[in-house]
Amino acid sequence: MSTPRPVSPELDAIFDTAEEIRATEAKLKALKVRGNEQAQALAGIPDKRLRLEAAVYAYWHAPEINASDIAFGATGRAHPSALLKLIGPVSVGVPCDRCATDLPITSRAMMKETLDRAQGGSRWFEGYRVLCIPCQEAVTEERHVQWEEKERQTERRRAELRALPYGDYLKTEEWRDQRDWHLWTLLETRQADLGCETCGAQGSRGIFHTTRERLGWGDELILLCETCETALRGADKLIGPPTPDNQLSAATEQRILNAHEARYGDPSG
Repeated sequence: MSTPRPVSPELDAIFDTAEEIRATEAKLKALKVRGNEQAQALAGIPDKRLRLEAAVYAYWHAPEINASDIAFGATGRAHPSALLKLIGPVSVGVPCDRCATDLPITSRAMMKETLDRAQGGSRWFEGYRVLCIPCQEAVTEERHVQWEEKERQTERRRAELRALPYGDYLKTEEWRDQRDWHLWTLLETRQADLGCETCGAQGSRGIFHTTRERLGWGDELILLCETCETALRGADKLIGPPTPDNQLSAATEQRILNAHEARYGDPSG
């Protein structure tokens, strides 16, 4: 059983507009079909040079017309690549941000992307919006060179850290970063406190290494109370002699707790 249509001038207006939309869409569809047929009719231009010039002009200035139909009318091949090879690159007055050379545009899609990027913000880490192909390759190479140098510097520093006496390593910035990261990770896991990882005790605690591997960039650490430290050290599970720098100071603990609370709120409620 169909629902009767309510009697309302406002509803009538809605249906009038909907009908107008349907009619406009049908007309637009017919226009697109006609435009594509007219593009294919470019094949009727006997002069090849004039036919290609007309096709090129239509390609760039009538984006509503299907590129495949323009290509077919100009070359007899439906794929636009055949026409694009004949067109060659064009300029839209957008220079490369790095070398100031006008960017060569080879397709409608590239034109839209280039204009959008030129009008938008930075798309490259270095601050560039648009780059020509040679500059893209140059920037990529520069990044690679910088990355390789950074890797060499990192490996040299890691070798230096591995060669340090254990007590000297505990004086480095890398140790402080690794210690803080371990404490932060414990809070992330427990969402509670920084008690001994073995028994949970809250008394005097220290952060100790279980291996010398990856010192300064992936330290294997454990937070222990004095009793558990003694037990693990007796079982030869910890490295290096204990030093004051292993101890978890009240200031360090509070700093980590405050930072975690500032980011996530008080876990106790």
